[in-house]
Amino acid sequence: MVPKGTAALASIVSLLVCAAGCAPPTPVTQAGLSTGKVGDWPSYNRTLAGDRFSPLAELNRSNVGRLQQVCAYTLPEVTSLQTGPIVVGGTMYFTTDTISYAVDASTCTEKWKQVRHSASPSALAVHRGFAYMNGRLFRATSDAHALAMDPADGHVIWDRALDVNGPGVSYPMAPIAANGLVFLGNAGGDQVGVTGHVYALDANDGHVVWRLGKDGDFALNSTDPNAWFSHQHNAHFIDDHTLILLDNGNTRWASDWSDPQWLKVDLGNEQPVSRVVLHWEAAYARAYKVEVSRDGSTWQQVYATTAGDGGQDVVRFGAVPARFVRVTGTQRATSYGYSLYELQVFRW
Repeated sequence: MVPKGTAALASIVSLLVCAAGCAPPTPVTQAGLSTGKVGDWPSYNRTLAGDRFSPLAELNRSNVGRLQQVCAYTLPEVTSLQTGPIVVGGTMYFTTDTISYAVDASTCTEKWKQVRHSASPSALAVHRGFAYMNGRLFRATSDAHALAMDPADGHVIWDRALDVNGPGVSYPMAPIAANGLVFLGNAGGDQVGVTGHVYALDANDGHVVWRLGKDGDFALNSTDPNAWFSHQHNAHFIDDHTLILLDNGNTRWASDWSDPQWLKVDLGNEQPVSRVVLHWEAAYARAYKVEVSRDGSTWQQVYATTAGDGGQDVVRFGAVPARFVRVTGTQRATSYGYSLYELQVFRW
């Protein structure tokens, strides 16, 4: 590592135990290791638990003093090197602000490098590394793009522009990749006072699945990266008869700025439903309807209004069996989309 603000000729050094008597690898199964291979280090912290511990047994207190440098790779740039290298299948992958690298972890021979210069480079000029999942590398850039790259040759599989951007905003963090999603967030609060945001991107194509912003502001997104949209979400019980979709007054669901838009709750199994409570943000529905369904295909309307006034709406109707509950906005009260802080579904 070099101190912050210091420019230096950077190199990655691979260290091996070369002395005799090193033990062979011990088979270990560890939850959260995306490759399933004990010798791999597929993310900044190795596992989702962030333990940063290698279970390999070759290196121990009896032989650590015999470590030797076996190879080195010198970067073709002067940079502040703050990357956390990852290793997958014998290849080491690491990053700087503008270049992505892959080298043979045993010989330090370069396999590939990909250069991506930014039109608006960050004053920090640092990057913390890749995440790896399902045969793809993930990183973000100083000009607010998220990338998926092919580990074989470094070509870009998808490139997603992020909407929190501008002078002073950058994305130096090493992403976390898990369960088909790539999680990352922005920096820049110390540069321009920007608010931090966290994104969850679909690992397959990079579309924004959700974004968490200021004061817990939460929005769900569609396959269109520019649209906050209609969405189905699973609910959970908060007591014996209440199911809740958005369980924090500081979070909200926000739709695209058009009519109609809908939000659907899957209760998990069929339940008797008799009441729905809606907590609207300022962008409320002038006209909307509430429907229920037992199978998600055939819908029964249980309530409709054309005189919505925002705030909290308590919608009561005769108990009906339903697995799904859908709220559809048909006329917006503002020029924005529909926005709900909370949707509650009651059995009685």
